[in-house]
Amino acid sequence: MKPSRFLCRCLPWFVTSLLGCLHFRPLDRPLGEELGERAAFIDRTSHGSVSRAEALMITKVLLATHGDDLTRLKGQLEHGADGATLHRLVYRDISDEILRQAILTHFEREAHGADQPSRSHSPRDKVRVLSDIDDTLVRSLCDERYQPKTVIPGVLEFYRALSIGVRARSRAAEQPGEVTFLSARPRELAGLSYSSLLNPLFAANTALITGYSLLPAPRAYPGIGNVHEVQAFAKFRNFVTYAALYPESDFVFIGDSGQGDMLSGELMLYHQPSRMRAVFIHQLVTDGKHGVLCPYPRSVTDLDHGIRKLIFFDTYIGAAVQAYKWGLISIDSLRLIAQATVERLNQHGQAIVSPKHRHLVVTQFRRDLQRAQAVLSCHAGEDQPQRIPELLFGSTPPDVPSPATVSVSKGDGM
Repeated sequence: MKPSRFLCRCLPWFVTSLLGCLHFRPLDRPLGEELGERAAFIDRTSHGSVSRAEALMITKVLLATHGDDLTRLKGQLEHGADGATLHRLVYRDISDEILRQAILTHFEREAHGADQPSRSHSPRDKVRVLSDIDDTLVRSLCDERYQPKTVIPGVLEFYRALSIGVRARSRAAEQPGEVTFLSARPRELAGLSYSSLLNPLFAANTALITGYSLLPAPRAYPGIGNVHEVQAFAKFRNFVTYAALYPESDFVFIGDSGQGDMLSGELMLYHQPSRMRAVFIHQLVTDGKHGVLCPYPRSVTDLDHGIRKLIFFDTYIGAAVQAYKWGLISIDSLRLIAQATVERLNQHGQAIVSPKHRHLVVTQFRRDLQRAQAVLSCHAGEDQPQRIPELLFGSTPPDVPSPATVSVSKGDGM
């Protein structure tokens, strides 16, 4: 190689190295011991474009945090009114694949260090709650039982109960919880959902939910023609990347039967069979039809043998009964969900329930309230739980109709 070409190729490296030495800022400068200080540093650095030097410093802060401190730090980075999340930090702001893999490997190593030496996975007391939005949180597209934009009765209390865990007793069952929403909408539209729906809703319900975040859909998958499959794989991909951020956690997913949530839930159960504790599918009513409306309409008995942790439900009281039986929520949380749901229906039922399906809604809630009361009565000798208030909303008599006259969902064979 000619000397001139050699100099042309090597001179930029020498100049860059020299300037780097002149402007050297040691990466091993002391880190603050306070987790709040570390979280604030990452938050300041990750707003806007993240340079390579900043990405390296963020990586250093995360790698220097261990054990329970790491779990708490991730929690502080996860939720924010501006949509900032740990997911966005690791998978979007940090573009260097080597740094990203170093962070994920550190998360995995710290999670295994906190686990028992045995390889068998022991179910954890608390889970991370993942949820759909449309017709799961809010009546948006399909469910004709409720008026448009109605928050489904009992859903926020159900999120809280799952988030705070099975050991929550008495006052602990009233602590606020956290939830992460998986959206099939692209990032631009998902941002509108965050600002117009989630922020006002949870600002008005801080006693129930204090931490929430939204993961928008990644890029579309070519070659998948069914729109429900596109939505299902978008949410599943978000779950895979999200689960890698929290190897110390178990998960539940709550969706509905109107789109691809059932397929998403099945894929989650196949991908993480030991950590995916349950999938709850909210059955919708559209055009007078009651049942599974997703592109894979199978009953519980038709499901693959490995998907025994998937359940259909009509009301969040019914979902709470099953969650209690699966060891996901406490008896006090079950009581609070039932009480809050009945109180809301008694106060606002006329405004939020569609007159066309009023009788069906009342029938479903009375049936599930009877199931919840039966569970609570079994514990009357322990904590003396109060009886659930009577459901006054609706013109049907207080007695629950016989099974022959009740439209029973496929999820009742629990």
